[in-house]
This record gives sequence, C-alpha cells and structure tokens, in this order.
Amino acid sequence: MKLFLFEIVIGAVLAAESNVSNLCHEAILYSDFV
Repeated sequence: MKLFLFEIVIGAVLAAESNVSNLCHEAILYSDFV
C-alpha cells in the first residue's frame, strides 16, 4: 500500500514539474514574441 501511495506522489510531482516547465517555456516564447 505504501508503494502505491509513493507512486501516486511521484506521478503528481512529475506532472507538476512538466506543467511548470511547459509554463516556463511558454513564458519564454511569449517574452521573445513581445
């Protein structure tokens, strides 16, 4: 059960990191565009 929760936490962290990197990438593209 602990391993299952651990995988959920890691999945959430990875999803959050990819969302943050996407936002940063879009912000960089937007700043270049402006």
